Amino acid sequence: MGILLLIIHKSGGLFILHVTGAADPRWSDWTEWTACSKTCSVGVQSRQRDCSTGFVQDCDGNHKEVEQCQLQECPGE
Repeated sequence: MGILLLIIHKSGGLFILHVTGAADPRWSDWTEWTACSKTCSVGVQSRQRDCSTGFVQDCDGNHKEVEQCQLQECPGE
């Protein structure tokens, strides 16, 4: 696998660069879950990851996950 770059210099010169050994896009590890958005009742928390290319659309799957969280019941509920 490789990447072929076609570069046209402003002077009119044409350069072709072939980069070999480019790795397949990969996800980083997930971040830690964020704190729950509420201290009582139901809130949300999320985590995310980055694609090695810098563009999340290059990697398969979701770059962000969101889930409900509940630390405790609110007083009076």
